[in-house]
Amino acid sequence: MIEHIETYLGEITTSFLLKNDKISIQALEFQNTPFPDVTTYLTLGVSKFDLHRNPEYKFKQEYLFAAHKSFDRSEIASMLLTFSESIIEKGIALLRGEVIGEKPLISNVRANSLYVSMPVFWEDDFYTFNGSTPPTIFVWLMPIMSEEYHFVKSNGWNAFEDKLEMVECDFWDLNRKPIFNGLAEG
Repeated sequence: MIEHIETYLGEITTSFLLKNDKISIQALEFQNTPFPDVTTYLTLGVSKFDLHRNPEYKFKQEYLFAAHKSFDRSEIASMLLTFSESIIEKGIALLRGEVIGEKPLISNVRANSLYVSMPVFWEDDFYTFNGSTPPTIFVWLMPIMSEEYHFVKSNGWNAFEDKLEMVECDFWDLNRKPIFNGLAEG
């Protein structure tokens, strides 16, 4: 899996570890991907655990998060590892369009929720690692603001993604303004 990851994200620059009696997972750090001055973080080890949405289907996932390099890398890695640990404990796979929030992602930022998406800013072949059974899916945890969280809850993920396609958005800025104002604009 490391070879697959480094083929699409580049060389691992740092690794953060969360280890306890039940799990051992890492948050890997990659510089200047998908754009210059953006740092990407990716879990490694979540895919050792089978996640479910119903008893018939097993999922393997790893989680991707990215932000401008100016944001505290230790806090981001800690958030990603803690979040991943809670997913493993619940055993429930994340699906595209889900929103998780509203609580601070890291200190002193406006982003307080996560939107589950495909990693559209990375190459298509990166999305899936076929060397596991079932294949491991790489899931982008897009940082969003409270207003966007409520919009998705009220209007659904298709409406939110339609809005995203119509606006300029600095997805990597954890203090950006919401893409629109109001809690549930249509």
